[in-house]
Amino acid sequence: MESWSRFRIAPGDAVTDAEPLEPPGPGGPAPPLAALLASEGLLRVELVLGRLRDHEAEFLRVDARSGLGLDVAMFAAAGATFLLVRPVQAHSSGLSRLAFVYSVLARSRDAVVYTDASPAILGASARWLELYGVPLAEVLGRNPRIVNSRQAPRSFFRTIWGDLTDPQLGSWSGELVNRRASGELIRVWQTITTFRDAQEAVAGYLGVTRDLNPYCEVVARLERSNRELARLNRLQDDLLRGIAPDLCAPSDLPPSAERLNLRSLARAERELAADRAHRCGVRIRWREEGLSLPSVGDKNHLSQAIAATLSAAVEAAPPGGEVELVSSQLADGSQEILVATEGADAPKVAVRLPFDWSPFPDRLWAAVVFDPAEKLWATVAESLANAGIPAFVAQREEELYRLCQQELPNLLVLPAEIPLPESCRSFSPALGAHALVPAVCRLRHGSKSGQLVRVSIDANPGLTREIEALFVCAGVIDERPIAGEV
Repeated sequence: MESWSRFRIAPGDAVTDAEPLEPPGPGGPAPPLAALLASEGLLRVELVLGRLRDHEAEFLRVDARSGLGLDVAMFAAAGATFLLVRPVQAHSSGLSRLAFVYSVLARSRDAVVYTDASPAILGASARWLELYGVPLAEVLGRNPRIVNSRQAPRSFFRTIWGDLTDPQLGSWSGELVNRRASGELIRVWQTITTFRDAQEAVAGYLGVTRDLNPYCEVVARLERSNRELARLNRLQDDLLRGIAPDLCAPSDLPPSAERLNLRSLARAERELAADRAHRCGVRIRWREEGLSLPSVGDKNHLSQAIAATLSAAVEAAPPGGEVELVSSQLADGSQEILVATEGADAPKVAVRLPFDWSPFPDRLWAAVVFDPAEKLWATVAESLANAGIPAFVAQREEELYRLCQQELPNLLVLPAEIPLPESCRSFSPALGAHALVPAVCRLRHGSKSGQLVRVSIDANPGLTREIEALFVCAGVIDERPIAGEV
C-alpha cells in the first residue's frame, strides 16, 4: 500500500502554499502540492479548506496532473490544515464516511483517532493528543503502535485483529496498557471499529479511548472510605475486640485469597486508626523488620483483623501510653503483624500470613521482565502467559522499580549481562540457605540459534528446580545441558 505524503497549510495560506512535512529525500525535496493536483482537484480542496473546523476531518478523491486519481485526507487543528496525499487505492472510498463519523465524535470527552486500512493515522482529536502527549505532526500518517507499551504478548493482538477483520464482528473493546510520550504507562479502555466500503473491503478503523486512571483513583478512594466505615462499625462490635485470627496454615486460606502485601495493609490500617488514637492520647509506634514479601490471603479479612486488634490495643493503652505495631518477616518466609500495648496485663496479638512459592496454576504468581535492549520480552512473554503467570515488562530502571512495588512479583527475569539496579535491591534475593524472596532468573542469548540459555536462578535449591521446570515446560530454555553455559 502506498504511503502518504504529508503537507501543512498555515492559517490564511492557500492550497498552493502548502509546505511538505517530510525532509528532503535522496532525490531532492518532495514536489509541491500544487504540482500534484489538477485544477479541478485544487478547487475542491480549496472549498473544503474553507469550511473545516479544528479537529474535523474530510476525505476526497481528486484528479491529479498525471491523469491518475489521488486520495486526499484533510485534517484541521490549531488553525492549520494538514493534508495527506497518495495515489488512489482500490478500497479507500469508505474513508469518506469514516472521516465524517470521526468529526462528529472528535468533540466528545473521549480520545478519538481514525486510520486507513494500513493502518496510518489520518486524524486525532485534541483529547487523544493530550492523553498521550504527542504533537500532531508526529502522528499523522504513522501507525498507532507508537503508543503501544508492549505489555501484552503478540497473541493478544492477534486476537484483536481477528475480531476486527471478522465480517461478523468488526469491532473490539477491552482494557489496554499504553505508553505516553513521557514513558509513563496508562490504563485505557479501547474500542476499535472497522469501516468497510461498498464491496465489504476494509477501508479503515475508528478508535475511541477512555482514560481509566481517574476511574481507578475513584475506586481507590471508595475502597478507603469503605474500610473507614467498616472500622467505625467494628468499634461498636465488642465481639471482635482483641480477637485476631491465626492464618499460619495454608489450609486456612479463605476461597477469596489474593496476592497482597501485608505490610502495606497494616500501614494503611495504622493511618486510619491514627485519629482515634490521637483523641485517646495514645501514640501508635510503627516498626519494620526485614523485607516485605508478597503473600496470599483475604484482603478484607486481614484488614478487619488488624483494625480490630489496633482498636482493642488503643482502648487498653493508658492515656499518654503507646501501642507498638511491628511488621516483620519470620524465618519460614511468613509475614507477621504484631500489636503490643504497654502494661504487664496487656497481651500481644499477632496476625500472620504464610508465603508460598509453589508455581502451579492454583497459586497466584507474577513476573517482571527487565529488558532495556528489547531482546528478552519477545521471547519469554508468550511463554509466561501460556504458563498462567501474569508478566510485565520494564525497559527503564524507574519502570522496574514501579512494577515491583505495584505488582509484587515473585519472579524477576533479566539478561545475564545486566546487573539488577540498585533501587531494586530490596526486591532481590538475600544470599543464604533460606532465600525466601523473589527469584531472579538470568538469561542470555545462545551464540548460534539465538535461543535463550539460563545462566543462574538466585533462590533456594528447591525453588531453583521449580523455576527451571517452569521455563523448560514453557519452551524458553532447553532441558539438556548446553556447552559453555555459565
